[in-house]
This record gives sequence, C-alpha cells and structure tokens, in this order.
Amino acid sequence: GWTGENGFVCTLAADDYANTRLIVSTESARKIDSISRACRVISPKRLLLGLDYRNGHLLCHSGNEHEWVASAVQECIGGLVILDLAAVGTGVGGSTLSACRRTRVLAPELPIYSGGGVCHAADATKLLGAGCNQLLVATALHQLMDRSGVDDLGDE
Repeated sequence: GWTGENGFVCTLAADDYANTRLIVSTESARKIDSISRACRVISPKRLLLGLDYRNGHLLCHSGNEHEWVASAVQECIGGLVILDLAAVGTGVGGSTLSACRRTRVLAPELPIYSGGGVCHAADATKLLGAGCNQLLVATALHQLMDRSGVDDLGDE
C-alpha cells in the first residue's frame, strides 16, 4: 500500500520510467488523502486509483466509493482500475458492471480499466458498454497459451 515517499517509488517516478503507472488502491491505502499524497511525488497523470471490491463490496479502510472517485477526479489522475478480487481468475465475468456504471457517472472524463473474470467476448462487450475504456484480461490469455502449447510469454 501507499506508505509514503520511498526510494523505489521515487525511482519509478523518474523520466526513465515514463510509461510506468502506479496504482493507489483502496484495499491497501489507509486514507482517501493517499491520492493527493501520491500526487506530490508522482505526476497525477501517471497515477491510477484502484477501486478494489470483493463480491461487490468496496475494500477500503476509510471513505466510500463516491469519496474515493471524487478525490481522483479532483487530483486529475490518469484513470481508474476497477477489480472484483473475488472474480479474478474465475472465468466468471461481469462482477464489476455496476461499479463501472456508477464510476462512469461520477468520473466521465477519466479512463476506466476493469477486469476480473473477463473470459468471453460477451464479458468484454458488457464492460465496454458499462463505460470501461480498457479491459484487463489475464486468465483467458493464459488458458489460450496453455491450449496453444505456449509455456510462457517470454519463451521463443
């Protein structure tokens, strides 16, 4: 979680890592002001707010979904990542649809990324229709690699 300014985070903030994005996640951040604190050491455009859910319930130590998203909008961060951790790796998509719709209304200008159980084209279509700009797909990719006989993305 966000614990302050440390060497590793400051290294990632350097121009050498301009394509790196850092996530302030509701699950591990202690307070909503973690977003503004992170913006002091990282360009806001390189920060994402991770809205972490478990079975549809926001995981956070303080605040609520609306307050977290409002802070992200106020700081003009680079986007939002919406995940239902209970759905990751299950192949059961759609668990973040409601959160994506609510968040799109609260933050119409911010890019939204979502994942967790995205396994079929229908899952992707629903999430994109719910306001997502990009999707995070992992398990389906690994299953495809397994069926194709590819051991690892790094193998040649």
